[in-house]
Amino acid sequence: MKIVTPSLSGIWLLAVITFYCAPTAYSHRHHDHGNPSGTKILDVTFTSQKDITIAATMSLPDGDGPYHCIVMAGGTLSHTRDGECLLRNGITRRDAIKRLSDQLNDAGYATLRFDKRGFGKSSKSSGAVTYQDQANDLKAAILFARRKTNVLSVIVAGESAGAYLACLAAKDKLLADGYLFLGGLSSTSPELYAYNFGRLKDWAEQSTENMSWAKQNAFHDLRLGYGYEEMFKSAQVGEATFCFTLDDKEWVMGLERKREELANEPGELYRYIQKPALAIQGELDMNVPLGDHQKAVEIMKEAGNTDASWFTVASADHNFQLSADEAGDRIKERFDFSSFARPYSEEFYIQIISWLKERFPLDIPFDETTKSWGGVQIIYDVTDPSECPGIDTVEGRIGPLMKAAESQAHYIEMIPGQYTPEHAHSSESLIFTVKGKWVLCRAGQRKLMKPGTLYHFGKNIPTGYEVPFDEPAYILIFKSHRSDWDDERFLKYLRWLKGDLERRHREGMNFFLKELDPTHPARVFARKVNPEWEKRLGSIKEQ
Repeated sequence: MKIVTPSLSGIWLLAVITFYCAPTAYSHRHHDHGNPSGTKILDVTFTSQKDITIAATMSLPDGDGPYHCIVMAGGTLSHTRDGECLLRNGITRRDAIKRLSDQLNDAGYATLRFDKRGFGKSSKSSGAVTYQDQANDLKAAILFARRKTNVLSVIVAGESAGAYLACLAAKDKLLADGYLFLGGLSSTSPELYAYNFGRLKDWAEQSTENMSWAKQNAFHDLRLGYGYEEMFKSAQVGEATFCFTLDDKEWVMGLERKREELANEPGELYRYIQKPALAIQGELDMNVPLGDHQKAVEIMKEAGNTDASWFTVASADHNFQLSADEAGDRIKERFDFSSFARPYSEEFYIQIISWLKERFPLDIPFDETTKSWGGVQIIYDVTDPSECPGIDTVEGRIGPLMKAAESQAHYIEMIPGQYTPEHAHSSESLIFTVKGKWVLCRAGQRKLMKPGTLYHFGKNIPTGYEVPFDEPAYILIFKSHRSDWDDERFLKYLRWLKGDLERRHREGMNFFLKELDPTHPARVFARKVNPEWEKRLGSIKEQ
């Protein structure tokens, strides 16, 4: 039989992990607690992708810093910066993210928590929100925290589905300095559905009483239990929707996010975590298969992470609240959300803070943690976006690297197909190619540049840049003088430049090889150094 579930379409995998796995719910009677003594609460915003403004709260503990900052990545149905769920009425109000933030502030750690796009004060998307969109928002949050001069290091705390988003960000090479995975999934998505909805179906079929309760209190979830296997088969073959039916009641689910889940299974994504990590799970987790935190650590270690560990919180559920004693009561409370009224486990907070103080102690001098001491500065990987923030423009991604007493360096990662005509600068530069190939143009003459190439241009000498290749090209620009701009001001200028270049592009200025006539010298040279790319450009031009 066809079987479907109630519709929140674009929100559903980790909705299971968060909605159903309610990331970190809490007792109503403990909701209205104030901010920790001495904590500085800052309302901030940052930009994700091109036009999404994310509204957030940055909480700084008592003192002048510097601080380790924990970026809070909420689960699928933690919609606001506090951790509230806004998709269902009548659920005990939650503030799980704020609750954890307060505990961390009390322990001396800064936090950044934000409204998800489309909720609170954050911008709305024009279409359905994908996991990749949410991962991009998390990446923006990590970079926002990292750019603060009083932040020593950035640790991501991913609750439930937030663990999945943290791993997606790491796959995109945006690594934090450490990770807290709180009830994160490492089983496959079909296994998650079997653990949640297949188990509900099996329990309901044990008795007439159970079936009656399930249909009255968890009809949608029961319907999922009867249809999830066929639903995943439909997603696997690329179908756009699936219809669930139970008792002649139908519901159609969009499968876009299901296809994302199958393409990026949660367990495999932990291989991208190569920083200190702690995976925590409740002993009586009813949302994520038991032992998934151990499995996640095993995957990380197999991939070479030597500092990954796990901890099981005794008697706690998925939300780290103390669970009911009887298995039948746990099933009921998991699906009617009455578990949200139970007390939280103090052991949960104790273990997190203990791990943080061991890996990210509060008494390490600022200069050591920031890789600077005794007049020496270090960037371990200039191509790592987590170490080197930047702004994406039509002339590539540009960002600051390092300042010395009388010199400085920045980088440009030029994008495939880029075309920047010859233009002059008021100061000289030394430019070194780190990776990728590109073409340098001077007075109409072109030279192929490749990794290891170093060149110099003098003051007011026009040069142009072209990338007739499928891979980006990463270059370092060294200046023999030091600007009085700090990194924040440079990034502000780059944001202005981004808009200015986009305006010029709209007005007809060419920034890509595909926009040039096929007889343009840049296209002719592209044909020589990479004929296949030139053919591709030609087909794009004709379209």
